[in-house]
Amino acid sequence: MVKNLIRISRAGILNKESAFTLIELCVVIVLFSISFGLIFPLMDSGLVKNDFKTSIRHLQAVTNEFRNYATLHNSMIGLVIDLSEDYKDKGHAYWLEKKSRTTQVPSKDKKYLFNGDIQLLAVQNKGGPIQTSGLAEIRFSPQGLVEPTYMYISDNRVYYRLSIQPFDLHLQISQESNLELW
Repeated sequence: MVKNLIRISRAGILNKESAFTLIELCVVIVLFSISFGLIFPLMDSGLVKNDFKTSIRHLQAVTNEFRNYATLHNSMIGLVIDLSEDYKDKGHAYWLEKKSRTTQVPSKDKKYLFNGDIQLLAVQNKGGPIQTSGLAEIRFSPQGLVEPTYMYISDNRVYYRLSIQPFDLHLQISQESNLELW
């Protein structure tokens, strides 16, 4: 008798049509939509942060490279940044200038400072005016010290102030709620 019940239940399962109803399909589509709606903004903001972190790491590497170059060559050098509109879309060009008592020797090798949506808005050396155009310079001494400098950048949503200090090998980053440079 038990065998007959099992056969009947198996037969019933096997004879049932295997298909999804319209309601089941709609429920699955709604769940996927909600999941993607919650996850996609997190992924998008992560990509922007990644671009920002990459740019900051690149700037950190550039300042350390120039600091080391000044120490190794026992000379005063300048990190020159072109703030003109010509380079704004490419990420602002920068290059090395060796300083001596009589001449300045600019390097012909121009590189780009920031990538993606990161914009350099201004540079300010300690005690000097805020520069928003032209050529800005950050000077490094033969002892590896750097002139205290602030760089103002934006990722099209938030403004940041980067601080480069003489004795600190790392950039100090602070978020600025309201940035009025001019």
